[in-house]
Amino acid sequence: MALLGTSAADELEVTRRQQTDLIAGLMGVYLDTPDPVRIQVSAEFVVGGCERLAIWCEQDDSLTPEVATEHAMRVLWHGLEHLTQQ
Repeated sequence: MALLGTSAADELEVTRRQQTDLIAGLMGVYLDTPDPVRIQVSAEFVVGGCERLAIWCEQDDSLTPEVATEHAMRVLWHGLEHLTQQ
């Protein structure tokens, strides 16, 4: 989706926004909170955190994608679990 006249940073931000909107929409169905800010914050955390983890995984040969995914899921599920029980 290369757009003429836009910087790579702008294109990355468009992609991040699309990911965040998708995740926020999915979370909104499952989380027991009517607060759209809490849902948006959670989605931003997921996108940003997973992006950083993917970069770290690329830079550290001892961290496999499978292990990185296990760690990410553990953090995400335990962190978001309380929002499903309200």
